[in-house]
Amino acid sequence: MNAEEIRTALHKRYSDARRFVVAEEVGTTTGGACRRIDMIVLDCFKSNRFRIDGFEIKVSTSDLRHELENPSKHTSFFEIIDFFTLVVPRGV
Repeated sequence: MNAEEIRTALHKRYSDARRFVVAEEVGTTTGGACRRIDMIVLDCFKSNRFRIDGFEIKVSTSDLRHELENPSKHTSFFEIIDFFTLVVPRGV
């Protein structure tokens, strides 16, 4: 499974446009030097407290290992998002 297939699966999972807003390659700030996360999903239901989920996609063991050894990329989003998920295919 490649990154595009994972993105497609996430879009399918969050396809209800009345409930979810999906954004890809979201930065912590504007400009080219900011950190980016692969996908953010806003749950627009008040009953879910407008929850924001962040997703980082990793399709290789080496990429996942690098992310886990240097978590500053995804931890920089912890003030913005409510939940963080590393999305990896089976076997990684």
